[in-house]
Amino acid sequence: MEHLKRHWSIFALIFIVGLAAFLRLYALGSIPNGLYIDEVAIGVDALSLAKTGHDMHGGHWFTTVFPSYGDYKLPVYIWLAAISVRLFGATDFAVRLPSAIAGIGTVMLVYALAIDLFAKEKHVKFIALLSAAMIAIMPWSILFSRTGFEAHVGQALLLASAWMMLRAQKRPWLLVLSSVLGALAVYTYFSVRFVFPVVLVGIFLFQIEKKHWKKQVLYCIGCLALFGLLVLPMGKSPYYAAMQSLRFSTKNILNNTDFVTATNRLRELGGNTVMSRLIYHRDVFMAKELLRHFADHLNFSYLFVSGDTNLRHSTGETGILLFGMLPPFVIGLFTLARKHKKLSCILLLWYVAALLPASVPYDTPHALRSLNALGVLALVLGVGGTEITVTLCRGSMVKKFLLASLMVFLGFNFFSFWHNYTYHHPQRSASAWAEMRKELGLFIQERKNTYEKIQITADDHLFLWVVWYGGFDIREVQHAPSISYIKPVFANVVFQPLSKVSWDWQRSLVIGQSSELETLPDNHVITTSPSEAFSYVETR
Repeated sequence: MEHLKRHWSIFALIFIVGLAAFLRLYALGSIPNGLYIDEVAIGVDALSLAKTGHDMHGGHWFTTVFPSYGDYKLPVYIWLAAISVRLFGATDFAVRLPSAIAGIGTVMLVYALAIDLFAKEKHVKFIALLSAAMIAIMPWSILFSRTGFEAHVGQALLLASAWMMLRAQKRPWLLVLSSVLGALAVYTYFSVRFVFPVVLVGIFLFQIEKKHWKKQVLYCIGCLALFGLLVLPMGKSPYYAAMQSLRFSTKNILNNTDFVTATNRLRELGGNTVMSRLIYHRDVFMAKELLRHFADHLNFSYLFVSGDTNLRHSTGETGILLFGMLPPFVIGLFTLARKHKKLSCILLLWYVAALLPASVPYDTPHALRSLNALGVLALVLGVGGTEITVTLCRGSMVKKFLLASLMVFLGFNFFSFWHNYTYHHPQRSASAWAEMRKELGLFIQERKNTYEKIQITADDHLFLWVVWYGGFDIREVQHAPSISYIKPVFANVVFQPLSKVSWDWQRSLVIGQSSELETLPDNHVITTSPSEAFSYVETR
């Protein structure tokens, strides 16, 4: 018992990490059911790397950009998934495992960050444990720990880099490791390149000492320089220009030409004076739009009620935080501003830097693109939870009852979310996860050796699901010709429009959208879905 009292924080952390691991690994391969296009593309490249050392197009594994299916993916997650596939086989579980491990690691990293950031605080261990506990049960963290999206691993690497920065105050050589981790985060998710310098400078300002400020400034500059050198090779990739062009092709604030039209019209109405040209400048309009998008990420409903409208990023019935986290969130903000002014400014800088890149596109709020802010919210919740607990524990029985009530409500709130996520959300979000395409791939796997030809009346990215779930030899796929990074022919599979289907082939299977094949005789339904349904016809 004495040993338990002395090391209570270690046992508490083990319990929290164990809970986090369960919530992230339970039925990981089946909830959500089916891989989204980005996940399945990662899986195909990872399988190809694991089997041959080259990607699905035959490119070398050591590259800064993979062409993938034409969306140009960064390498780190694919490398991690390749290791996972090598160990566990070509399964949905293997593709998502790196993200799940990053989620468990995030819980431990938040604990470690809190220990260093609040080292002078009396209740530092309690703040650290509550920060870890909050992120362990946070819907935002759980959902993205269970999906194979690069941004989630990127934010974990950013947190690890930030922790190395804090540790480097006593061991300056750790700044090298911090730069390496920061660069790896950029090679995982591109927007980290905007956040890392802000976090580095912020922690530098947090730790700066008058006696050694010159040396610390040199260390900071050196760390930034090393980071810049490490991310430089990305720009040398033959796919870099195409990757950037693709990123800016989607509608966003930076490429919106409506600003120019609107400002020119208003300038004319204002007499085209110097004042009107200043007030109605397109950059002013752009800044206003950016602030509006930024404010979307602070929306109460998004934070605590319904979350992201995209069912891949949210259940649609719970915010990115639990509603029961509202009291510690509000108290945490006030406590940081009152007791930790310097640190609150640093965390605010981090939060703003994380949300700004996510605010440039028009689909805001966006839970995926803003993941670099995840650790900051956990720290705020940890501070607020500690303040509430310490205050109410020392009060009257009424206050203790209030504390117990808050804990029970938070627990009920979490179990309600978890039940919804594991039982109801899979059915509601089936179309968002392309579950019908998984069914199609499994259908082909069972019959691929029965027919001489399988003709699929599609020319989009459906080949990814057919490769992944169909169990085809990845070497055949790798050596098959690519057209705009799409594989129209491999093994005995052909992707082509219905008008080009060869009905004369014997022992051939024609698969297509049910709406296309419904008028043909002997057509059989494979999958049914309001959004996507497939049928097949056997040739005679």
